[in-house]
Formats: sequence, C-alpha cells, structure tokens
Amino acid sequence: MKNEATKKDEAVVEATKRCAFCQKDIPVRAIKCPFCQSEQRNWMTRHKITTVVLGIIVFMLVASASRHAAQPSTDITSSGVSIPSLLTENTPNVKQINTTPKDYVGKSFVLNVNAKDARYYNYGFSDEGRYYSLTLWDSSVGGDFDGVYAYMLKTPENKALVDKALNDSVALKVHVSIPATRWEDGSNAFMQIDSWGYLNQ
Repeated sequence: MKNEATKKDEAVVEATKRCAFCQKDIPVRAIKCPFCQSEQRNWMTRHKITTVVLGIIVFMLVASASRHAAQPSTDITSSGVSIPSLLTENTPNVKQINTTPKDYVGKSFVLNVNAKDARYYNYGFSDEGRYYSLTLWDSSVGGDFDGVYAYMLKTPENKALVDKALNDSVALKVHVSIPATRWEDGSNAFMQIDSWGYLNQ
C-alpha cells in the first residue's frame, strides 16, 4: 500500500506539464512559464472574444455562399421576365449553332445570351486591333461545351460593354450573323455581333 509521501509525489507529477519552450516541468495551470516566462496559452485561448467574432463571421460567409450557390439568378427584365427563362428561348440555341455552324453560314438571328470577355482571335476575326472577343452561352450550354466565340468592332459603346464583361457575365440580347466571307470549317471564331442590348433593362 502506497504511503502518503508517495501519493503526494504522484499528485505533483500529475499536476505538471512540460513547457514547450524550455522543456522544464511547470504547473499544468501555468499561464506563463516560471523559468523562461514564455506564454503557455494558444492564440485562441488568449483572444477568446476575437476568436468567437471571427468564427461567427466565417460561419455567416459560408452560409451566404452556400445559399447563393443553391439559388439560380433571379435577375428580372423590365418586362418582369426572369433572365434564366429568356435563355431557353433561342432558336437556334448556342449549342446548335456551335455544333452545326454550316447550317447558319450567311444567316443572322437574335439570341438571348450571357456574355463574358474572351481573348480568343482566329480565322476571319484574327485582328485584335479591330475586334473585341466575347464568349456567348445560353441554357443549352453544359458539360465540356462552354459557349461560342463572337466578335464586334472596337467602338466606344462596345468598349463599355467589354469593360463590364471583364469580371462578370452580362445578360444580353444580341443580333448576330455568320458572315460567309469569314467562316472557316472547324473554326470556333465565326460569329459576328451586329448589335446588342442589355437583357435586364
């Protein structure tokens, strides 16, 4: 049977911890090491209020991002129609145009699309000094197919659109054509934007 002195020695051992800096045994509840004076608490323990506030902010940001990702865009046009529903109305749609472009060479049509700035120049629209390049897509786009390239002349009005489309997509109603003189079989660079307007105005 252990005597009182042995029990006291074990209690002392159990009530100590090793300082992470000087490696000496110190009381388990010590805030600073009595030998090297180094702080024993971690950052979150030392800054409880800041930790709680940061945790709340991170939670709110994650919840907001999840909610935004789960909800489709609800932009409404001046006529009260949602933009996503307008992107299904194209005949032909963007995927048909890209898949069978020969069927539309020399023709023009109106499309409701999302547009984003692109940096792709090729074939009949290879002159970067003369044209702006955009990627267009509608509700038919998905999977590995991410849209079709379209080009418009560099004018002040078109520059304002491109500047707006640099960082985010813009919903547009575009009048486009595929000029026979510029189209080449196998090219993704064949569509010309003749005029455009914002869908949400």
